[in-house]
Amino acid sequence: MKKFGMQKCAMLTLSVLFAGALSFSCADEAKALDEQAFAKMLEKVLRDKPEILLNALKANSTALPEIIQEALHAQRKQMFIAEWEKDSKVKKKVNLDGRPAWGNADAPVTIVSYSDFTCSYCQQAAETVEAILERYKGKVRYVFKHLPIYNKVVGPRAAQYYAAASLQDAEKARRLYKAFFEGRHELVGEKAEPFMYRVANEQGLDMKRLAKDVDSDAVKKIVEQDMAEASALGFEGTPNFLVNDLVVRGALPADMMSFAIDTALEKAK
Repeated sequence: MKKFGMQKCAMLTLSVLFAGALSFSCADEAKALDEQAFAKMLEKVLRDKPEILLNALKANSTALPEIIQEALHAQRKQMFIAEWEKDSKVKKKVNLDGRPAWGNADAPVTIVSYSDFTCSYCQQAAETVEAILERYKGKVRYVFKHLPIYNKVVGPRAAQYYAAASLQDAEKARRLYKAFFEGRHELVGEKAEPFMYRVANEQGLDMKRLAKDVDSDAVKKIVEQDMAEASALGFEGTPNFLVNDLVVRGALPADMMSFAIDTALEKAK
């Protein structure tokens, strides 16, 4: 987070903690001051009477982390709102032809992820997506796309397995996706290929066809197109998401992802 943002958040947080500890009542005066003037006043008081800071920290030692977290959370939401206001004005170019989608095909919100089966943050995000699909049933559909950038060998190979499975059966591909993320520790281990083969076989896929498709030019092209698309969107790490045209970077907790979806639903109206 930018230094200015952290200082601003800390100042606002301290103002909440120290208002009751000041030797004079400043509640009414603070309302009449703008934020900058109040910050200067608070800085002067703390500089002249540093014991106020120590006393306030001692009195609120258990509440302080929660207060700071809430302040940062609120600030982060404001940052997202500003970013998404710009995002919503730019139509994102995404190719969904032939890609399996989970959820209501006519849902007002489409989530597209650019992810990597070998990425631990993507594994966390996959769990969040499952919860989101359940919570917003009928309102959201989900499409998984590939950006295998961490393990240059296993990542692309796992992406090819998923793409090949998608050519056979969307539901079996979804189960493969879930099994890959749930077994990520095996996927990134020494026996990655046997693990992928075993998982694919457990989903009931046609293994002869899979063996042919997984190394086909058509499957490799799917993965390459996803990576090129992610690059065009400015995505360098994983996971990244499009919630309609809103950009969500990183493995956000469920409440923040819900905030993005609620924003997209509101804009979709």
